[in-house]
Amino acid sequence: MRRDGAGELRQHDNGHATGPTITDPGKNISSVDIAGHIGKTQNNAALGAILIGVAAAAAGAEGSLLDMAVNTGAQVVSRAYSKNFELEADALGTVIAHKSGYNPVRGAEFFARIPDPGDQFLGTHPPNASRMKIVKETAAKL
Repeated sequence: MRRDGAGELRQHDNGHATGPTITDPGKNISSVDIAGHIGKTQNNAALGAILIGVAAAAAGAEGSLLDMAVNTGAQVVSRAYSKNFELEADALGTVIAHKSGYNPVRGAEFFARIPDPGDQFLGTHPPNASRMKIVKETAAKL
């Protein structure tokens, strides 16, 4: 049985949207870290903090300047892969939605209803068109 659930847009306390989230009695599939992106992001942040921190310390940075370098390194390197992780999550969500009996392409139509982040340098999310494209490509293979 196929369902054309459009999904439900949810928001985190920090204002981030997590859709399309599938909610149905007996089912609740939402933002789950199945692909291990949280751990990968944390590892990338640690690597960036170490690399930039060591370079800053070698250049003579101390105290708050060194702290700022470490924090900047963590943020820059962790964001370097953020857009790819989002696209991987969209592809995985497409498979999960399909296997749950939903139409993932219809659910991903919500990307047209939210602000498009564009392709910003160090942005955390890819453009909405890229997200919709990955959903359609993944769904076509199912």
